[in-house]
Amino acid sequence: MKAAYSDQKLTLKDYGIAVLKFVGVILALGMCLLIAQWMLPDDWRLKYAFQYSVDSERVTVEHKPHDCDWSSTPLGNKHCHYKAMITIRNSENQIVGGTSVGLATSTTGEPIISYDDGETWKINPAGNNLTPIGVNVFWRKVED
Repeated sequence: MKAAYSDQKLTLKDYGIAVLKFVGVILALGMCLLIAQWMLPDDWRLKYAFQYSVDSERVTVEHKPHDCDWSSTPLGNKHCHYKAMITIRNSENQIVGGTSVGLATSTTGEPIISYDDGETWKINPAGNNLTPIGVNVFWRKVED
């Protein structure tokens, strides 16, 4: 006696559906990773390692102060919070990016960098070596 499924043949439509399901699963996993990265707390090394494509061992996150928290003494709103300030360094330990760092090209075609949100510019000592190798996160108190 032959098995019932041996007479069935897969069609091109069946293969197409299988491929679409596979692509759908891959896209869903990718979306979950993006959402998870967005939802991770600011004081987790994994968040910055994922965001800047560096090893988590090369991410340094300073301890976040809690004096602006509602539950710290005296109880209540302190009208402040802490903002994560990020410094990105290359293999030569030179700053190549971060929170207030701007990168551009001068009119002569040389790479330039600003460390103060674009107010002043100078020749970038890192040149074109902008590959991040380490990330440092520290906290700046912001009054509300």
